[in-house]
Amino acid sequence: MAFSSHGLTHRSTVTGRRGMIASGHPLASLAGVRILLEGGNAIDAAIATAAALNVVEPYMSGIGGVGYMHIYSAKKKEHKICDYVGLTPAGTDLALYDDDSKKSRGPLSPLVPGACGGWLEALRRYGSMEPADVFAPAIEYAEGGFPLTVKNSMFFRGSTNDLRLYPSSASTYLIDGASPEPGQILVQDDLAETFRTIASEGAEAFYRGAI
Repeated sequence: MAFSSHGLTHRSTVTGRRGMIASGHPLASLAGVRILLEGGNAIDAAIATAAALNVVEPYMSGIGGVGYMHIYSAKKKEHKICDYVGLTPAGTDLALYDDDSKKSRGPLSPLVPGACGGWLEALRRYGSMEPADVFAPAIEYAEGGFPLTVKNSMFFRGSTNDLRLYPSSASTYLIDGASPEPGQILVQDDLAETFRTIASEGAEAFYRGAI
């Protein structure tokens, strides 16, 4: 049981003997657990969890982002770092960034997305499952829909006006033109198809293909 200066906390300490998945959303954590139960290794599970977060927390995580992965092999007693933090596009004009108002949103705000390439390269080098199997939980969540939490609803509500600026974001994240409420089901068919395409065609589909 976990204790604090105020006594017992509302959650007990979690322990495990063979592995553990922790993420910002229970469905994403379940995706990682599922991969472990299917025989995948820690890398497979981590990427399955990250892909699922793209579905259930699209405002925080996703293949349009960047990141890095610290891998430790207990058998080999060695550390590996996968760095897929994106860079500014090679052909950019730095003068475009002089206007601060253009750097917080719009096409000048993001780096080159590194997550897609990073995930697939980590799977190729250190994973044990095919991308289609690793992305399967995320595809199911996106295609079948998932019930929104209070936290989900709060984030979407705070971005409603921005989401309405573009038909694509409005149709994806708003329900009947309004911010979705807790318990409503959010379906993301296009995201499911995106993961299928990446699983079958590789990173080229994301960086130079139809996506």
